[in-house]
Amino acid sequence: MKNFRKSICFVVIAFCLMACEKDRPCHSEKCACGVENPKNNIEWLAELIKKAEIDKSGNYLGSIWLEKYNGNDIFVIDMALGSGGIAYYFYDCKGNSFIPESEFIVKKEILIYTNLPIE
Repeated sequence: MKNFRKSICFVVIAFCLMACEKDRPCHSEKCACGVENPKNNIEWLAELIKKAEIDKSGNYLGSIWLEKYNGNDIFVIDMALGSGGIAYYFYDCKGNSFIPESEFIVKKEILIYTNLPIE
């Protein structure tokens, strides 16, 4: 009977661990929007970074940060993007820009990309 209970416990624990893995499709701190390495694996973001790499105008000089907003991954773009000086642009996983509804403090903890010297 003890062996049967141990077997049942083992099976339950194994299923719980597998369920947790399904909920979290990637395993790094820079995982965003359900993908590893978002700067390469999210098409709109990869295109933006390519532009930043070749830009000579200064419009794409800056950094991209991964943040959480209302429990969702978002990207905070700290580049001029032709605006003449807006501090931050906010994008969801699909590349839609938005303005946070509440006062949002950019923490700058997870750097996704920068073409500036790192201090």
